[in-house]
Amino acid sequence: MARAVAPEGFVRRYDTRFFLVSRGYAMQAIATPPTDEFDMVEWMTADEAACFPLIEVTRAVLAQAAAWIETGRFDRFRHPLTRLRPHVGSTFGEQAPRWT
Repeated sequence: MARAVAPEGFVRRYDTRFFLVSRGYAMQAIATPPTDEFDMVEWMTADEAACFPLIEVTRAVLAQAAAWIETGRFDRFRHPLTRLRPHVGSTFGEQAPRWT
């Protein structure tokens, strides 16, 4: 549903893809995490996930996913991949990325 790429110059770089699937396809017990990068792997709602410390781009994607689900627009063929790019702006005197 979305892709976020940190541009060159960011201290921590990543190229992340976000996927959205129907619970019927994905609700299975996860026996072991796929790699040692994960502290925890479990299925949860967007509201449950929002209780965790998430970076802003993840919060933006969760909000978009929740809006699609709530409005019944959960159809991957109607939604092209959203590419999110950070724009550095000033927030309370500090430089902080804004994702659009």
